[in-house]
Amino acid sequence: MNMHVPISTQTAPPPAGPYSQAVRFGSFVQVSGQIGFDPIDFSLGPDTSTQTTQTMRNIAAILAAAGSHPSDVVVIRVYLSDLTHFLELNEALAPWFPQGAVARTTVQVTLPPNVLVEIDALADTSQNTEQS
Repeated sequence: MNMHVPISTQTAPPPAGPYSQAVRFGSFVQVSGQIGFDPIDFSLGPDTSTQTTQTMRNIAAILAAAGSHPSDVVVIRVYLSDLTHFLELNEALAPWFPQGAVARTTVQVTLPPNVLVEIDALADTSQNTEQS
């Protein structure tokens, strides 16, 4: 029987409410929406590129705590404060998904002050032999 297993790490910012950084369900790991807070001093970068890169670092840290990696990601959902930052977002995400082998949805939403991007991710770890 599959159980929901919460995933937590101190190498990414803690949740801002009563939810987990991620949840494992079978071979899937769903990472909750992450923003570009630095996990040490909670600072935010000044632009979409910097925030996207830190957001992906946070997602990678959470995935690592689950025995996973960004290469296991099958879909991301991106929430941008302004769609005019779409090209900057694409450039910042390119190193994380070099083969483009990830499905993606991108929408414009209202985010907290100074937050330009939020991303959640779904990873399939079924190809990994080191599941936690």
